[in-house]
Amino acid sequence: MCPIGAVVLCLCDLNSPVFGKTTGARFEAMQTVFLKASAVLWVTSGAAAGKNPLDNVTVGLGRTLLAERSDLRLQFLDIDEPTSLEPSLLVTLLLRLTGMNQPTLSEILWTHEPLLALRDGALYIPRVLPLDRSIVSPQRRTAKSPG
Repeated sequence: MCPIGAVVLCLCDLNSPVFGKTTGARFEAMQTVFLKASAVLWVTSGAAAGKNPLDNVTVGLGRTLLAERSDLRLQFLDIDEPTSLEPSLLVTLLLRLTGMNQPTLSEILWTHEPLLALRDGALYIPRVLPLDRSIVSPQRRTAKSPG
């Protein structure tokens, strides 16, 4: 059951990939969540590192959903180790995700990133292309991802 406008935190991929043993009922449940929810924070583990490649199916589906539902606030968080995940981080990310719809966007000090990676306690924004440092403010601290 997912009420219209729900804010959803999905941890189901931490046990086993959702698309590992997908049934019709499971897929319909996912459709219901993505149809009715206003914001979804979906947590995966090892998707980016290739440990759980089936988690990337969910991420790919999410990218398609963002094209179909421009009003959906969807974010994926890929973590390296589920036992290191702090509940306070999840709360912060959920609040940021839901706060993006507020009318005073000029006061928000972060941007919405559809995909985040938590590695050794630090949040990274995965990119295909390297960061163009010429467009980054000199006062802003940036770090290059290891590897």
